[in-house]
Amino acid sequence: MSIGEAADELGLDHTQLAFYFRFYEHTEFRIWRKRMRIEYACRLMKERPDLPLSSIGEYVGIPDRSNFRREFYEICGMFPSEWKEQNVR
Repeated sequence: MSIGEAADELGLDHTQLAFYFRFYEHTEFRIWRKRMRIEYACRLMKERPDLPLSSIGEYVGIPDRSNFRREFYEICGMFPSEWKEQNVR
């Protein structure tokens, strides 16, 4: 979902929504969206350890495996497989 689509869904102008994210969240919409996706991926790995990482990427909206790995690393500082190994028991 783009910021324009989110703004439309909320009945706002995209500049209003962009201002909200800059002022209240101290970030940009796309960075916030990336964080939400990666947090969801971490939850999925804990709740469904049987799911392959490629499926988790698809579930969170990042179907390309290399993009999922890169974005996960940007947020968590490690690759999804490393995170899963350390945090899922």
